[in-house]
Amino acid sequence: MRSRLPARQVIRATVADALWLPLSALLLTLLLTAAFSPAGGQSAAAGAPVATQQMPVGIPRPSFGHDVDPDRAATIFVDNTNDACDNESGTFEAPLCDLFRGGTSVTYAAGDVIHVFGGPYAISGDLSLIATGSIDAPVIIRGMGGGRILFDGAGQRVNFRWDGSYGVIENIDFYHKTRHVISGHHLAFSNIGVRNPVHAFIDFNPVVNISGHDVLIQRSEIGNNRRTSDLDSHGINAGSGSYNLWILDNEIYNNNG
Repeated sequence: MRSRLPARQVIRATVADALWLPLSALLLTLLLTAAFSPAGGQSAAAGAPVATQQMPVGIPRPSFGHDVDPDRAATIFVDNTNDACDNESGTFEAPLCDLFRGGTSVTYAAGDVIHVFGGPYAISGDLSLIATGSIDAPVIIRGMGGGRILFDGAGQRVNFRWDGSYGVIENIDFYHKTRHVISGHHLAFSNIGVRNPVHAFIDFNPVVNISGHDVLIQRSEIGNNRRTSDLDSHGINAGSGSYNLWILDNEIYNNNG
């Protein structure tokens, strides 16, 4: 029999792998059970599309993000490994060197489909991304290559703010001391990592704070975000004013408090 030790504690949603939060200021510790998986595992698997999953009785399907066409053609390319990259063109031949175009805040317009290649990407300071999408023309940011594209804070605290509306972010790994505030609405995050090295510590709480509404986080991994002296560091927090939140089939582990 293969040993399952050492192990990390993994928090998963219950039977239907779904949680819908219509109330504000509610910590995402409800309807959760503990399970175990081997240490050093990979990011949460992509799994079946949410549109095919059966939701619990009385819980509606997500209002946005679970059925976005995955085959929409890219309109903007990002690849820091391409020698021809700059932060102006965004074409396949001359992609952006950086998702934030070399600055601290970037806005993407309705219908923009951004494919992110290469990495790792060095990140620092306060970063803001604003999606100005619509229900028919959402902003889609998708890491390419079959896994997650690494954005590395290198142990210096990085504060992300996700704002605007009708945006989808997929296949990105935010690593080593990153904090996230989701203040927009109709935003969807799929196969996202928010992780820290096992023996490193953070100095903030929560790791992901949602103050917007109609937000979906699915098939993602939030782990090893620990503070010293057993201070709180909640993986996901539904902050004041938030409502209509769906947290589906995620791995949330080793976040203390």
